[in-house]
Amino acid sequence: MRDAVVASTYVSVGALFGVELVGWEPLSPGVTGKAYKVTDGHDDYVLKEVADESGVSFELAWLRDFTGNPDVGTPVPLERVDGGLMPVSRGGRKWTLSRWVPGRASALETEQLLTAYARVLTALQRTELSDSTTRVMGTARRYDSTYFDNAAGTVTHAVGDVLGGGEFGSLWRAMMRAEEVLEGLDKIPGEIGPVHADVHEDHLMVDEVTGSVGVVDFARCGVGVRGLDVAMVAHYLPDELHDELRSQYTAHGGSAAGLDGDEWQSLLLLAAVDNLATLTTKSPTREMLLSGVPDLLHCVHNTLN
Repeated sequence: MRDAVVASTYVSVGALFGVELVGWEPLSPGVTGKAYKVTDGHDDYVLKEVADESGVSFELAWLRDFTGNPDVGTPVPLERVDGGLMPVSRGGRKWTLSRWVPGRASALETEQLLTAYARVLTALQRTELSDSTTRVMGTARRYDSTYFDNAAGTVTHAVGDVLGGGEFGSLWRAMMRAEEVLEGLDKIPGEIGPVHADVHEDHLMVDEVTGSVGVVDFARCGVGVRGLDVAMVAHYLPDELHDELRSQYTAHGGSAAGLDGDEWQSLLLLAAVDNLATLTTKSPTREMLLSGVPDLLHCVHNTLN
């Protein structure tokens, strides 16, 4: 039944964008999957269900600034036949259609993967956001101490019952320290810029033919200190790869502040809190939530010691 609904949707949505779509496959597993790879038999696209229409305007503002960036590939939203870019409604849902970014990262060796991360991060950070995008993105998500204070509150509400009294207190002491670090970095000229906030292996695209790199899924993009994005990538990697990631990032021209010592540990804690807080919005199982607690406490310990 779901297959029939999706098939009907992609055909009708494609027509509104002037594209005759003939095939699809889910990009997200299970019944909650809301993104699909679709094709017209020659080119591939991403059909994405829109949960929050206001969020789409933020994402489109970001992508407008990245279109044409020769150093990194990003999805290019298609314009509707009637000239609009905002979602179209079919079957009681709203959808966007974007050109597919070629490549995949899952087959890369570790060193290649870290290099690809570094190339994407530095390319994103070199892109100047327009004034209008900065205003829009700041409204959508400003990765500042207020944001992370709220995120920590979300986390403690979700998993606080499994934290001992000492762990609960340590979390908030560590957050106070991390937010002080963030506020200090925030005041450094040139440190504020685009933060993708979700660059990981599933969103990283490396074209095996051309060697070009790209990144997809800008649902969590915002504005903040540049080091946050480096820490958010590191959050998905084992600790022993952090030094090499930072080394590759610097070698490719990255210059974010806060990538050493106590500042780095603070950024890693903020990344862990953000990831767990974001997970709470996706109707996770109890087991999924609890699986993030050990990493959170590990970051708390490193921040305080």
